[in-house]
Amino acid sequence: MMIPGMKKDLKRQIVGNRVLNNFSISQKMMLIFVGCVILPLLIQNIFYYSSTEKNIQNEVMQRLTQSLSEKTSKVNGCIWGTISLSRRYNTNEELYKFL
Repeated sequence: MMIPGMKKDLKRQIVGNRVLNNFSISQKMMLIFVGCVILPLLIQNIFYYSSTEKNIQNEVMQRLTQSLSEKTSKVNGCIWGTISLSRRYNTNEELYKFL
């Protein structure tokens, strides 16, 4: 007694066996090697590359942000130094006028 889906499965197996019978043993081994070794390595490297690229971009952005904040603080320090120096000079000029 045949199960309804069994005919289709049997046809697939027969077609699959005919296709595999056309390959030599070295070609079959190469297919196994590509399917079991090369393909998984390729997929793994794609994910590794994308995650590494994101990490590098994040690190570069953090370094740039830190560098810009350092430069900003240096510029602010120079500006405040100039402002305080001009205030001192202005105060000294006013004192000289009163004397």
